[in-house]
Amino acid sequence: MTAHDGGVFSERHGILAELIAMAHGAAPVRIAVVTGEAGSGKSTLLRAFLDKAADGADVLYGRCDPFSAARPLAPLFDLARSGGVALTAPAGDRAELFDGFLTALRGRTRPAILALEDVHWADDATLDLLSFVARRLDEVDASVVVTYRDEEIGGTHGMHAVLAGIPSDRIRHFPLPALAETTIEALAAELSTTVGELRRQTGGNPLLIGEIARHGEAAAESIRLRALVASRLAVADPAAIDLVNQVSVSPDGVEAGLLAGREDLLDTGLLEQREDRLFFRHELLRLVVERSLPDHRRRALHRRLLAELSTTDSPDIGRLIRHARACGDLIALAGFYRDLGRVTEARAAASDAESAAAARGASAQLVAARCARAESDVLAGRYAEAEIAVRHTVDLAAKLAHPLGIAQAEAMRSLVEYGKNPSARPDLLNAVRRLQDHGRVADAVRILTQLCSDEAGRRELDLCDRDLVRAFALATGHRLATCQLLSIRSWSRFASGDWARAEEDALAAGELLPARCVLARLNARRGTPMSLTASTDPELLRDRVLLAVARAESAWLSGDRGPEADELRPVFRLALRARHPWYAGELALWLRRAGEVTPALDWFAEPYRLLAAGQWRRASDAWTELGCAYESADSLAMSGEQGALRALEMFDGIGAGGAARRVRQYLRRNGVRRIPRGPRPATAANPAGLTRRQAQVLTCVASGLSNAGIAERMHLSVRTVDHHVAAILTKLAVGSRRAAVSAAIDLGILPEFAVGGTGR
Repeated sequence: MTAHDGGVFSERHGILAELIAMAHGAAPVRIAVVTGEAGSGKSTLLRAFLDKAADGADVLYGRCDPFSAARPLAPLFDLARSGGVALTAPAGDRAELFDGFLTALRGRTRPAILALEDVHWADDATLDLLSFVARRLDEVDASVVVTYRDEEIGGTHGMHAVLAGIPSDRIRHFPLPALAETTIEALAAELSTTVGELRRQTGGNPLLIGEIARHGEAAAESIRLRALVASRLAVADPAAIDLVNQVSVSPDGVEAGLLAGREDLLDTGLLEQREDRLFFRHELLRLVVERSLPDHRRRALHRRLLAELSTTDSPDIGRLIRHARACGDLIALAGFYRDLGRVTEARAAASDAESAAAARGASAQLVAARCARAESDVLAGRYAEAEIAVRHTVDLAAKLAHPLGIAQAEAMRSLVEYGKNPSARPDLLNAVRRLQDHGRVADAVRILTQLCSDEAGRRELDLCDRDLVRAFALATGHRLATCQLLSIRSWSRFASGDWARAEEDALAAGELLPARCVLARLNARRGTPMSLTASTDPELLRDRVLLAVARAESAWLSGDRGPEADELRPVFRLALRARHPWYAGELALWLRRAGEVTPALDWFAEPYRLLAAGQWRRASDAWTELGCAYESADSLAMSGEQGALRALEMFDGIGAGGAARRVRQYLRRNGVRRIPRGPRPATAANPAGLTRRQAQVLTCVASGLSNAGIAERMHLSVRTVDHHVAAILTKLAVGSRRAAVSAAIDLGILPEFAVGGTGR
């Protein structure tokens, strides 16, 4: 049986056989209810059944229609007409009509099959008829088959009352699920596609698979599918149609918050909610709707979603990029690429924006585009090019007498100067204030974020903290900017040894690379290494250094292997070329641990210069002055047995289990017999190393809340809660939520109460 021959799939044959047995009186069941979504094969199955049953029975067929002003009891007249039944009572006299119809059924010489299709559209009078007949089937030689779309039978639909009134031994439900995996595999082979792609497009829906078989890649333009969608939207209100259109331009779904208490907007049956987003039930139907929209309407929807996503909790930059590209906002697109550190793509988008603005004669956009291009050049370290672009932009803004453009261009000029000479920081802060005066808060926050990133990289942590406070105050309401700042603050706090708050910031920052590197290094230091990958090689020197060092430290502390010199060497060369004292010094340390000889350059940051010269204790003192306890202990660990023993004590004190384990291995290899065992879990302040927020999440887990429920209670995003729960499982070394609660009770972190209870 192929996907396009219109037949019943083999896995439906069992249902067909049971329906035929019912029609022949071989089963006590007298009423069959066939349910499934649109396209699941209800009509095909019903037709096949009626064809086979018609030889021994009279078929009376009626259909309900999605008319906003349908004629009451129209399906009854269909039934009567198809079965040759004369209805003599006035159409408005419901009781007489029902009695007359039942009398006609009693007088038939052959069994009757009453088939009523699409009762999800039935009017109240038709539902009354169905209930009337169902309760009196013992009086006639008849059976009833009804079909409906289960996704369109809401909690208040009258069909529920009809079904509740039928004795359970006289009714049988036949839900039609998606096609089985084996069937989809056979169809995929026949259609020369993959099982995954066919399921992604159709969800195993027979109708949709059939349209792909008939039309291939043009299935989304199928007249039949367009009609199906149109029928779903025919009685929908404008808000529901608008929601369907919004979701159609977003393959990744849209935030469920758009429902805003109006769950009835899902009644079209086209959409469904998964976790915290709304999606089309089937990708192919999404394409049908999307391709039916005019270009200007699609662009407007993308622009609206772009604005909404920019203010959501933990925004997905990948989604923002797709919407910015689709609506043609090239300057925003450049900014998103820049936020991801993809400076080549950022510069290309800014250049395209510049060309488009020049072609339209849009002077304000031209200035903004040139500033975006200059900013990308600064990030890439191309200061000469950035300086030329900024000079031309300042001249253009002045010529146009464009105050905002002048402020933007001057800010870029200050950023270029700061990149070459950090002493230009006051000028940069003044430029930020001018942007604020012009209402360009997002631009001001972005420049402050770059400033804080640079300060964190140079271990100017006090300056970084002060500028972060200023930036966070400005970024209120700008969620993406806030995530960027959280990512930088997690890095700064990690560098200062404030691990608990660094972890909270990193988890709240989402998937941004600095935050992920912080989490990887924290886990490695605590003794629970995690893998760290990047979808593409970072372009920014900062990100390349952070990623290389995080991988090196994870490898070093895992004990499985040491750092890979081949991974570190090219990044080290870049840091040397940039003459960055902290990046180059840190990479030199890891290269030495990878077995490579590196120079001890006098411009390295002091602690790394001392380490390169073998002055371990002086390096430890330098780290102590900076407030970096971990690095101080790490330096001591290189200074011989006594230093290693002192380092071990320090590592145990700050919960650096991974580093402590490596020092113990070193001491054992060197014949040291009396090695401290370290703190016992029962006496540790937090035996599992959970942060305050993670302890709160764990309490919610113990009380039986889902991640979505925890997110609602704690006013977090579901994705942030997902990260917290994953971190809890890792720290407790368990594989399930129940096991995490049990382990936490054993460690004294939670009081003893039943898992899934309400807690105390």
